[in-house]
Amino acid sequence: MPIASPPIASDVWFVVNPTPHDALVRAIFGQLPHAAAELEAVLPPEVRGELDLATLRPLDRAFVDATLRASAADLLFEVQQRSGVPAWVYLLLEHQSTVDRRLPLRLLAYMTRIWERQAEQGGEAATLPPIVPVLIHQGPRPFRGSARFAASLEASVPLRAAMGDRLLDFEFFVDDLAAHSDVELLARGRDAIARLAWLALRNGRDHPRLLTHLTAAIRHLEADLRGPATLPALVQLYRYVCDVSDEPWAAVKDAFAAALTPASRSSFMTIADQLRAEGRIEGRVEALRESLLELLQVKFGEVDAATRARIAAAESESLRRWLRRLLEAATLPAVFEG
Repeated sequence: MPIASPPIASDVWFVVNPTPHDALVRAIFGQLPHAAAELEAVLPPEVRGELDLATLRPLDRAFVDATLRASAADLLFEVQQRSGVPAWVYLLLEHQSTVDRRLPLRLLAYMTRIWERQAEQGGEAATLPPIVPVLIHQGPRPFRGSARFAASLEASVPLRAAMGDRLLDFEFFVDDLAAHSDVELLARGRDAIARLAWLALRNGRDHPRLLTHLTAAIRHLEADLRGPATLPALVQLYRYVCDVSDEPWAAVKDAFAAALTPASRSSFMTIADQLRAEGRIEGRVEALRESLLELLQVKFGEVDAATRARIAAAESESLRRWLRRLLEAATLPAVFEG
């Protein structure tokens, strides 16, 4: 019995998440054509040849720990093997600035939870679907960790040799966006929306160049940006730039509008203005405050009144700085004074 999947409407793109990186990944790569583009880009030909990506479908997700949702996002899909037997693909986005040495262990834990849920729902079935684990790395520098679980184990070379296959190990695929140039990402695959998302994620931590590079890429890919999925994707990218950069929303809107074709421009401007009127863009500071407070409570327990007041008075730059410190801070004061 497969993991239950809720109905997904093809025209629903706006996703509420603790971080804009999380929201962008879920909104773009949660759509099947773009998820398939990611897998075509990262999986080696011999693995792709055993998977029928045309059968890809989303499954229930959110296996990431609550305390880590500010630095990771995940998606789970089912896909048919060439033999007709189902397999699962687990996409994990890491968007923290430092190397997480426990990543292989966390990835193993997430996959174990997926299998445990399947075992609970699958009755007496003796076998489990294989999981193809894929890490999308967004960090400011190329991925420096190991993609092998066994690298996390302190086992001597003789012990490793003696244990052989008895020593637990697996390897995951890494799509290291930081290791690619903008030109390389824009030349990758045929899906224009996926290419724009890769570019946005790669530059999402380099705020001064994000808007310029992304709007230039939209112009470059103009001929490929067609169909009903294009406008929702562009609006999601617009929201991403507004959320991660310090550019005024009006400047972002005007830059996007200038990059679009006349046929798309009017509809985009209408939606962008509607978002502002509904407070979705100007309310991002309040969303940052709420996210920071929630994550502080998850990590450190109840937050005192003085800290709440400090958060309520802070603007976006301070809030983002505190959210970044939260990932590594061992104490509540270290978040604000570190």
